Amino acid sequence: MFRFISACAALFIILLSICVGYFFIVVAPCNQAAQRQADLFLTLKGPARRVAIFDAATRIIEAQYYDHRFTGLNWPLLRSQSRVRAEQAEDDFHLYWDVLVPLAMAFPASHMGFTMPASAPVVASPRNGKTETTPECEFDAGGVTLTSIQRKTGRFLMVAEVTPESPAAQAGVVPGWPVQVYSVQHDGNSLKNTITVHPLNSVQQHDFGVTGEGATVPASRDNIRQEHKISAPSLTITFRSTCHAPQSLFESRRLPDGPLYIRFDKFDALETNKVAAALHAADQRGVIIDLRFNTGGKPALLLNQIMPRGAELYREKRSSGPKMVRADYWTHRYTGKIVVLIGPASKSAAEVVPWVLQHAGKALLLGRPTGGAVLGAGFFPLPDGGVAEVAVEDIEMLDGSHLEGKGVRPDVEVYPAPEDVRSGKDAALEAAIHALGF
Repeated sequence: MFRFISACAALFIILLSICVGYFFIVVAPCNQAAQRQADLFLTLKGPARRVAIFDAATRIIEAQYYDHRFTGLNWPLLRSQSRVRAEQAEDDFHLYWDVLVPLAMAFPASHMGFTMPASAPVVASPRNGKTETTPECEFDAGGVTLTSIQRKTGRFLMVAEVTPESPAAQAGVVPGWPVQVYSVQHDGNSLKNTITVHPLNSVQQHDFGVTGEGATVPASRDNIRQEHKISAPSLTITFRSTCHAPQSLFESRRLPDGPLYIRFDKFDALETNKVAAALHAADQRGVIIDLRFNTGGKPALLLNQIMPRGAELYREKRSSGPKMVRADYWTHRYTGKIVVLIGPASKSAAEVVPWVLQHAGKALLLGRPTGGAVLGAGFFPLPDGGVAEVAVEDIEMLDGSHLEGKGVRPDVEVYPAPEDVRSGKDAALEAAIHALGF
């Protein structure tokens, strides 16, 4: 026994020595080097500062981008030309919007972008009339949700959703409109939103799976084909958005004389735990899961609650090789009827989950085609406090297909009519209730 205890103690001392040595030989020098770089950055001004931010951004891309061959892109040329513009940028704002954002948009991939250092919105204080920072306040964009649609032929900005009876709805903004110009101006305690829309030609309508002026879009219900004409005239609309308290990303409620309705806008642990609890309490008559405003996250967090344990879901493909993702649930698994609402603002995980459930026969998809932005993303800090979003992995479905640049088409397509948006009618939700037999 004494020898065993002595051996364990010796092993513990050896392991402790290795950890301490690793810290002083590897970790501490790296931290010190990083601190020196941070201290050096603080001394930089003008063009030197902006070039340092740019160089940090390009190093992150080169180290993390999932396709190290940069297929479809002349990366050395793009990097060198953009670096010249970074040095010429007037200030940090123009560095981001005139250099880094166009750099990200040049990639033939979604999940590429740059965000300036965060700042709280500025509103007029009701107490003294002076302008002050109010972190508890956020602007609602006037009820319009814009999204970038990714397709093989390119990408463009679209009005994805319009909140019924919102300022945007009352102004006449309609989901499905392609956006050419969108601008926001701060005006006291509100924002003035200006949106200019233009129609797509018939080829673009087909490629992007959206509607344009004169486009006739079929919507099916009870095997009856209804024709909705949704026009996107060339016009400019202005509406206001006001400041309000931050809203929850999760909603669960029993519809009047209907099924359970669940909406959540991000696949993170907090929100999906709430979804799991709601599914655990749901009966077998059916559930509507609304992903029309969901921007993504980890798809397995929801699929674990529905798919059988061990079921193959999809593959993650990085430069280091592919990895099969399987369902791994430990608690209650919902086996009742499911209708999933999707639309152009459904991105990333909110596209993978519908595809998996659709092909496994677990859910009916209803709404409009998704955005087609299905790559795994990583978020990396920049020296000025900004953030670089980089596509770090491709997602391959079980049949070998890729949703990036394609999106997911619903089983039943429902397009909102302009009068429905203005009156507050949610045609897709009504169709989902009907599909569940209520």
